[in-house]
Amino acid sequence: MESNVSKWQSLKTKVILYTLAIFAAAFLALGSYITLILRDQLQSLLGEQQMSTANFIAADINNYLTNRLAALELVATKIAPFLHGNNADLQATLEQQYPLFLSEFRGGVLTTRIDGTAIAAVPRSSGKTGVSYRTTDYISVAIGEGKATISQSVTGKYLRGPDISMAVPIRNRQGKVIGAIAGVTNLAESNFLQEIFEGRYGKTGGYMLITSRQRLILAASKTAQIPEKLPPAGINPLLDRFIHGQENPAIFFNQRGVQMLGSSVRIPLTGWVLAVMLPMEEAFAPVRSASQAWMSGAIMLTLLATGMTWLLLRQQLSPIIDATKMMDTVAEANWPVQALPVSGGDEINTLFASFNRLLKGLWRREQHMETRIQEINSAKERAEDSDRIKSAFLSNMVHDIRTPMNSIVGFAQLMSATDVPEKERAEYSEIINRSSSRLFKTINNILDLSRIETGQAVVKKKAFNIYRLLQDLQLAHLDAFKQKKIDLKIEVSPRLESLVILSDEQKVYRVLDGLLDNACKFTEKGHVEFGFELIEKQLLFFVKDTGIGIPKKKQEIIFSKFYQMTMADKKGEQVTGLDLVLSKGLITLMGGRIWFESEEGVGSHFKFTIPFETPPASTLARTVETEKAPGEAEMPQNLDWSKKTILVAEDDMNNYLLLRTILTNRTQVVILHAGNGLEALEILKNNPAIDVILMDLKMPGMDGFTATRKIREFNKRLPIYAVTAYSEPEDRKKALEAGCNDFITKPFETESILRTLAKTLEK
Repeated sequence: MESNVSKWQSLKTKVILYTLAIFAAAFLALGSYITLILRDQLQSLLGEQQMSTANFIAADINNYLTNRLAALELVATKIAPFLHGNNADLQATLEQQYPLFLSEFRGGVLTTRIDGTAIAAVPRSSGKTGVSYRTTDYISVAIGEGKATISQSVTGKYLRGPDISMAVPIRNRQGKVIGAIAGVTNLAESNFLQEIFEGRYGKTGGYMLITSRQRLILAASKTAQIPEKLPPAGINPLLDRFIHGQENPAIFFNQRGVQMLGSSVRIPLTGWVLAVMLPMEEAFAPVRSASQAWMSGAIMLTLLATGMTWLLLRQQLSPIIDATKMMDTVAEANWPVQALPVSGGDEINTLFASFNRLLKGLWRREQHMETRIQEINSAKERAEDSDRIKSAFLSNMVHDIRTPMNSIVGFAQLMSATDVPEKERAEYSEIINRSSSRLFKTINNILDLSRIETGQAVVKKKAFNIYRLLQDLQLAHLDAFKQKKIDLKIEVSPRLESLVILSDEQKVYRVLDGLLDNACKFTEKGHVEFGFELIEKQLLFFVKDTGIGIPKKKQEIIFSKFYQMTMADKKGEQVTGLDLVLSKGLITLMGGRIWFESEEGVGSHFKFTIPFETPPASTLARTVETEKAPGEAEMPQNLDWSKKTILVAEDDMNNYLLLRTILTNRTQVVILHAGNGLEALEILKNNPAIDVILMDLKMPGMDGFTATRKIREFNKRLPIYAVTAYSEPEDRKKALEAGCNDFITKPFETESILRTLAKTLEK
């Protein structure tokens, strides 16, 4: 896939451009700095050389002028005797001496008296004889001050080009000034300066002799410049300082606008300025050449560095480019995320490693998310299934409740007819009794399951004989098994038949009762075996049948709350799904576990364990005689309690009539009735001979709890039995705390309530 990054947005391009810019800026700055340093050093070196040359030439010129003045003084000494004599003799003597220094004074030589009038001149034809030179600076100084001097003004009156005049005084033998001799030198012709100024300083530089007062160029390496007037003072300040003999090297623009590097020194005898100058173009040509060479090298190094950077970036960024292509390919092809290749320990590979860790974390999160989504979907499906199962469960609950209720209501209506034969009436009564038991069992199962799920169920341990409990179960189920022609067998080792354990007898009974119910319902032929074994510190119970078995696909959910097995292809019998769930809850509550083995069409083998505990010796001795299992012996058909009185506190008249009928028919006991707690208190106060109170806990006005507490305020010993539909452990505890002696739950069986009352009334 082509990269989406444009050429100018590319990291490689940016880095290369940045590298190029950095190198270019660095080399440019370094080159400028080096050029500046070289320029300063070269300027300093050239300035020193110029000053040295200028001093040397200025000293040479000063010595040369000194020698000229000395020559004039020598001639002055020789012509002094002739100054006041015949002018012709003076002229002849002067002409005789002139050839000796003609080359130095080509402008001529003249002699004046003390008044400054020329009296002799060479050459004679110059026309200077008879002219007064008293006002000239050089004659006036020589005569007036008696000093050798050189003229400050430069003129071209007698010769072509600029000329200078020198004068020395003529003295007599007494040393008195009696006149002066002067010589004129033409600076433009071959004289003592021409040899100096024929040379050049460098290739294009040269020398220049300048008069500061007249701002004239007296001599220069280029003779075409002589004489030349310099610009007026103030126009070029640098030039002004230069022509006044500035001691330090300076850079200035000459009269032609050329930038020059020059040094100047003043000549002591004349005050002239000797300048040594070099055009800046030549002066700094080495620096310029070095700068050009430097820049050429810098450009080459920059290009080389840029090329090397490009190659390095290409090598270093290739993993990123490859990784980008790979990720684009993975994204387009929708492939699984792949880790980026890590081949080193540099920053890029470190980034790849970190990115891989991020990918791994994202992958784990994605997997976790997918798992969570699957779990959520599964939970949703389970919830939907649960809703469907709950609906089916509730429907089955309604069915299982309505079915016995229908029998109860229907046969009760039939029994109310007057023409029903006694035999059929007895059958109807038996059906109503069985249906009531079935309904009661279903309701109890629902309540027990609710207690287990809310954590309100408790284990009530007591000592009992296991084998007797199995016998009671066999007796209770025997008729149902006989009707289906199925054998029900107890399988217990003879050595264990007398075993007494400490556990919750009612819960063990409920579990085995439910398993036997299922075995009977789902077994059409064969037999059912149940029993127990003692394995170390565990009691192993089992129920084995030869029924339809459980399909493998349903074995995992057999203990689910709303699962139910059906036999629609057989007889349409079904179980609500509560027995196995309730059994598992009860076994878990007692510290055991339940499981099964099953093969479809062969049968099922259910097993469960509970901890094995032996009761204390004192309890063990009286266990069998004093404790009855759930299938305890019935009470006598008739009891004589005619001398006993029972107060029934019950607001529901139907329940009161039921109690009154049961008690009067079986015991001839005297019954008193109270509709609420307040009435019960009044009746008890009026009838202190009452033997027992049956107290309903929920009544209008004053309830049973309050009434019991008030009774206990004045009667601590009277037996009070709570008779209520409340069946939770906390209800029982609350009743006992209020002062009740025992707790009878509705609906109650006749035998159960008679047995409870007998504990008090049979004493």
